[in-house]
Amino acid sequence: MHKANHVRVHVSGQEHSHIHQVEEGIAVEAIILSLIESGPLKGAVAEEILFFREDGEDEIPRSYKFSQDDWGKRFHAHACREIEVTVIFPGKELPHRCRPGTTIRKFLNWAKANFPIDKSTQYELRLSATGNPLDPGSHVGSYVKHHECKLTVYLTPDTRING
Repeated sequence: MHKANHVRVHVSGQEHSHIHQVEEGIAVEAIILSLIESGPLKGAVAEEILFFREDGEDEIPRSYKFSQDDWGKRFHAHACREIEVTVIFPGKELPHRCRPGTTIRKFLNWAKANFPIDKSTQYELRLSATGNPLDPGSHVGSYVKHHECKLTVYLTPDTRING
């Protein structure tokens, strides 16, 4: 069974993804132009937009042609090549750089490995110490406005009640 011929693209400053129908052989450049024309990247300059695979380290060239292997996958379009994230945990701050398409889940795992935390406690990332937890499947770049390549997050114990 084939996956639907679409890709999900996350963009700067928006938590939700945008679904794009893609035909085999369509280039990244066409998706970028579509994002600008349809609104999610309205006002952006196409040449400034970079494209990444979810949790990928390498920028995808504009000439890259989508194939059936890409259908159903998630990508990120952003003006920043990397995001400088400051993680705050009581008594300590740590900076870390990552790609815009890095999932909050992957970044949370990095933060938990680099702070002196109780390993038996569940943690989450938030935009403020008392804000809502960030969706683990969302991308770091989704919380950063266009051309702003910095983000501050708080590492906090998971306060949700289980059961």
